[in-house]
Amino acid sequence: MRVSTKAYSSCNDSTASRAANSDVRVHKCSKDTIMNRLKKAVLAIGLGILAMSAQAANPIVTNGFFDQGSLAWSSAGSQAATFTTEASLQSTSYGPSYSTHAWIYQTLTLGEGTWYSLAFTSGGNGFGEVRLYDADLILNGSIDPVGFNVPGQHSFSFATGPGTGTITSKLEFYVASGSITIDNVTVTAVPEPESWAMLLVGLTAVGGLARRRKAGQITG
Repeated sequence: MRVSTKAYSSCNDSTASRAANSDVRVHKCSKDTIMNRLKKAVLAIGLGILAMSAQAANPIVTNGFFDQGSLAWSSAGSQAATFTTEASLQSTSYGPSYSTHAWIYQTLTLGEGTWYSLAFTSGGNGFGEVRLYDADLILNGSIDPVGFNVPGQHSFSFATGPGTGTITSKLEFYVASGSITIDNVTVTAVPEPESWAMLLVGLTAVGGLARRRKAGQITG
């Protein structure tokens, strides 16, 4: 196969001129171009995942373990929350048409176009709700707010809208009835499954091309 110099526009001239006057089986420039593009794509995906890992190392929620009392948290409602080594919220019913409630909240800074994991521990004998403004909080397909009434560890996923900047979002815990406690609140960025899949495919492709290149099996 006669190879023109146009096919080598991304390679150096000396390689192109040598190839233009001979029939070649191994297209060095083509191999290098494919390899370089794949490496760049894999590197971009890997850097994105590393950036999320770096975000995970820096707490998004301030004082999520309530070691510093109410620091960074605000309390609202007709019945004030109390803070010790956890947050305690109580609702009192005064009949079928009147009851008092409490809720706590904190403003978070989140990246746009990002998936996150929200986790916390609840206690008590009441019914609570967690909601996240300006983001979709998802549990088994249901959207924010999400209720919980079983003491223990809870984990939810949510996503922010498309974009490359940041948004502010209010994380809120609300007691609907009885009394609840909240502790061990964390929010961490997580890579989408598609990102891991793309990284795996890219690494596999780069590895395969490298092996074929070494064996001299890429032919034109």
